[in-house]
Amino acid sequence: MKDLKRINSAVILLAAFFLLMCYVASFAGTTGKIAGVVVDKATGEPLIGASIMIEGTKMGNMSMVDGSYFILNVPPGTYDITARLIGYQPVKVTGVLVKVDVTTELNFDLAASAVEVEAITVIGERAVIQKDITANVRNIQTEQIEKMPVKQIEEILRTQVGFVTRNNEIHVRGGRAGEVLYIVDGVETRDPLGGLGLVKGGMNVTASNIEEIDILKGGFDAEYGNVQSAAVNIVTKEGSNKVTQGHIEFLTDDLGHPSLNKYSFNGDRLEFSLSGPEPLFTRYLLPALGIKFTGDKVSYFLNANAYKTDTHMDINEYATAKTAKRFKVDDILGFNIPERINNQYSLGLKLSYRASPDKKVVFSYKRNLDRYTLFFDPTSETRGDVSVWQYRYTPSTLPQFESKSNLMSLHFTHNVSKSSFYELTLSRYVAEFFMGPGDPNNPGSTVTPGDFLFYYEWEDYEDVNQNGVWDNAEEYLDVNANGRYDDGEPFVDTNKGKNGVYDPGEPFTDGYPYNGQYDLGERFVDLPGDGRWNNAEPFADTDSNGIFDPDRQRMSRGAEGIDEPEPYWDGDEVIGEPFVDVNKNGLFDGDTIDIFITAPGSPENNDLDFDGQYDGPNINWLLEGYRDVNKNGVYDPGEPHVPFIDYNKNGIYDPPNNIWDPGEPYTDLNGNGRYDGIDGFYDRGYERRCYYQHRRSTLWTMKFDYTNQFNKEHQLKTGLHLEYNHLY
Repeated sequence: MKDLKRINSAVILLAAFFLLMCYVASFAGTTGKIAGVVVDKATGEPLIGASIMIEGTKMGNMSMVDGSYFILNVPPGTYDITARLIGYQPVKVTGVLVKVDVTTELNFDLAASAVEVEAITVIGERAVIQKDITANVRNIQTEQIEKMPVKQIEEILRTQVGFVTRNNEIHVRGGRAGEVLYIVDGVETRDPLGGLGLVKGGMNVTASNIEEIDILKGGFDAEYGNVQSAAVNIVTKEGSNKVTQGHIEFLTDDLGHPSLNKYSFNGDRLEFSLSGPEPLFTRYLLPALGIKFTGDKVSYFLNANAYKTDTHMDINEYATAKTAKRFKVDDILGFNIPERINNQYSLGLKLSYRASPDKKVVFSYKRNLDRYTLFFDPTSETRGDVSVWQYRYTPSTLPQFESKSNLMSLHFTHNVSKSSFYELTLSRYVAEFFMGPGDPNNPGSTVTPGDFLFYYEWEDYEDVNQNGVWDNAEEYLDVNANGRYDDGEPFVDTNKGKNGVYDPGEPFTDGYPYNGQYDLGERFVDLPGDGRWNNAEPFADTDSNGIFDPDRQRMSRGAEGIDEPEPYWDGDEVIGEPFVDVNKNGLFDGDTIDIFITAPGSPENNDLDFDGQYDGPNINWLLEGYRDVNKNGVYDPGEPHVPFIDYNKNGIYDPPNNIWDPGEPYTDLNGNGRYDGIDGFYDRGYERRCYYQHRRSTLWTMKFDYTNQFNKEHQLKTGLHLEYNHLY
């Protein structure tokens, strides 16, 4: 239904465009004015009735009694202007620059001539001080933009005085990023909802499509509403109705080899534009329908741009194969094109038609799509003061963003007389924003609020053997079909270690009611699992499926994500003295069953610390594990002792100290080849305030402007502005 509404909006505006074409219409973006005085070069007297024309157009005017003239509603650009009067030599001024909302002053001195002679050519020069400008205005023409090392509107604005870039957002004169008003072809492009996400404006217009930019930082006229920091007025290019032109450009910093890509951001940019007279509609379709087509040819300007980059920050620099960010892959014409950290796409079409010298209509359509991963700290008003740097080791769960904007406008201009004109603009601007926590299991996707579990639905387990994963019970063959493992039944020995729970066959202390079998809570000896059946590690089974579900683990702890130390073996490991395990149960059962030889000086001696008794792996090694030969109260290398594994190779026994020490075994959960403790960065999950937002606003606008130049000194501007907002 939403797509149908969008299509209907486009059909309505296009239909209105072609209706106005058939009626004889006119649209222009923001325009400028040319004014001045025509005088006799010899006497300085004003000349009445002189003709002042803009060459290559049908725009012009006649000088009045006082010699003054003005030409209204002139599109921005560079023109050649000629003044003629019978009995005087014509004067042609070249390179006259016309700017948006600026009066270009151009005076003519005509010399009397009895015979017709060639026109005098004068090169127009820009005035150092423009007397009619009272606001703080900076004007940038397309000729200047072409000489600048820029590709986007944001890059142009960053070069201007008073513009500061903070966290990829533009701030003007100390204001917030959202306080700048961006106007594209006379239409305000702002999101009335605001909220999270980067604040960007101007429909992300590329530099090659801009005709002129006006930057107002103070002294705003009444026509600029909702402005606090600055107003940026952007006029895009129109196509020529005489010649077809095309432009295609591809830029990349990927030179194809790692040794050459030291400073590469993995950026690719493709720009395409095509403009000229419309070849089908006015030449074939309208005549076939019996519609008489008058005026100039319809011109078009079509552009498409794509920009992909990993930016200057490598999002996976500190990630591992398990936690790395994987991007969505787009299928474009059969080619698989992966996305990157920042992906920008834009499309534009501009149709212009001048049916007569005083009427013009323009239809404009622009569409932007930005899809990006936020890997920097933006301002608090756009992100809520949550540091995304904490996702450094788990970028797969970083927030994912998508911003869309769609602009359609129809602009009709009618020069009622040489001294007055009006403009009528109908526009529809749609801004859509989506933000969600990244989904580590689906590249380029996000998780929704419904995907998160409540705290009482989380599952957790006790990692007894410190291997970093939950270990289920070993599989066995239930020979007697009693539903439990019995000693002697065949099983698959997978755990190979202590599991922290009682396993059938392990020694235990039989307490009350002295039933001859192990009861929960009774003391037992947790033997290594080699050759013994191991039960499952303890866990919370919130969904009652009998197994631990990793995807149901808690996703945050307090206000932060999960930052836990990797499992490790704390201290050196006591092996215990050797003995002959007669009954093969892995446990020393005393001299009556197993064999422990105490024979100092004999090769068969098992009593390695010479204390006359068996010392197993569970002793307090510092108190019972060695013979203090020199009576200094500490173990000295070479003294008789119970064997242990010296993990850090320092030659002495190191007891558990509750911290990981180099050399101690650990489980490398993230696969980065080093031990990671609590370091302030997330291992998995999200911060408690991870945001999910999907908003959309549609702004319908009808704007009517009327301008009347009474005389050289006095001008009247008035208008009506109506808006309708649909927010959801």
